[in-house]
Amino acid sequence: VDLSIESYMGHPLFDSAGKTLGILVIMDSKPLLSSEPAQSILRICAARAAAELERVRSERTLRDSESRNRALLEAIPDLIFRIRGDGTYLDFKPAHDFPTLVPPEAFLGKNTVDILPPEVAQESLRVIRRALETGAVQTHRYQLVLDSEPRDYEARIAPAGPDEVIASIRDVTERHRAAQQMRLLSSAVENTADSVVITDAAGVIQYVNPAYEIDTGYEAGDLVGKTTPRVLKSGRTDRATYERLWNAVARGESFKSELVNRRKDGSFYEVDIIISPL
Repeated sequence: VDLSIESYMGHPLFDSAGKTLGILVIMDSKPLLSSEPAQSILRICAARAAAELERVRSERTLRDSESRNRALLEAIPDLIFRIRGDGTYLDFKPAHDFPTLVPPEAFLGKNTVDILPPEVAQESLRVIRRALETGAVQTHRYQLVLDSEPRDYEARIAPAGPDEVIASIRDVTERHRAAQQMRLLSSAVENTADSVVITDAAGVIQYVNPAYEIDTGYEAGDLVGKTTPRVLKSGRTDRATYERLWNAVARGESFKSELVNRRKDGSFYEVDIIISPL
C-alpha cells in the first residue's frame, strides 16, 4: 500500500523503570524542512504518552488485584474485622449465618471493651498487642453466650500495619461439639466390656480395644496390620460362614454370626460377632 509518506520520525516510550512500552511515530506526506523542532516536540509527547500508558496499566493492574482480593475475601467463610491497635473496629467483611452479639456494622467505631465481655475483651487486646509487637499471627480462642447458648470462636489476628491488625473470626462450636462426641465415643469403646475391632475393607486390623486384647490374649501391637481371620482362625468355623461374612462386608451390610476363634495361647473360645460397616 502506497501511503505517499515523505517523512518519518519516531521516539521510544519508556516506563519509570526504563522498560520499553512501545514507540511514538509521526509521519508526513511532505519532507521535513527542519527535524530539530519536530524531535523536541516528539520527545515531550513521547514522555507524556509513556506516563499515561504506565498510569493506565497501573490502574488496570490495581483493579485486577482488587477484584482478586475481593473474590478471595468473599470465598472465606469467616467474619473479618480491621482493628486498630487500641481495639477500635475500623472495617469488616460479613459472614453468612454467623451469629454475633450485635450486627457486625454496629462494631464500627466502637472498641472491643464496648462490645465483648470484659475478660474476652481484655484478652483480645493482649493478643492484638502481641501481634503488633511480634509481627506474627496470633490465635485467640474464646466463648460467648448468644441466645442463652454458649458458642465457641477462634480468631486469627494478623498485623496489617504499624497500628492495625486483621482479625479473621470463625465459629467453631460445631467442630468442638463433634470433637467432644468423638472423645465420648472413644472413651466408651475403650472402656466397654465387649470386644471391639476396627478393620479396613480388606480386613486388615486398624484398632482393637482393651477388651479385645483380654479376650484374644493378643496385644494391640500383635494385631494391628494383620488380617483378622488369619490371626484368630481356629479351623472350627466352616468356610461358608467366612464367605457370608466377607460378602456382607463387600456389600456394605451388617453381619451377625457365631464363630469359634483361637486365642494366642492356643485355646478356643466361642464368640457372637456383629460386623457393621463404617
